[in-house]
Amino acid sequence: MKMKGVVFVACEFSMSERNVPKEKIIPEADFVKAGIIEIVTKQEQGWSYIKSGF
Repeated sequence: MKMKGVVFVACEFSMSERNVPKEKIIPEADFVKAGIIEIVTKQEQGWSYIKSGF
């Protein structure tokens, strides 16, 4: 998927809340301090956000 332009980003805040170390995240992923800031920033740039799951 990454070769097709998909970007994987993990939220360090959520990871810390759930005790998930970076080593457990796929190596292709990047990290951001707070996912909500990443989402808002992308929406301001014209991206859309679709939430699935819980």
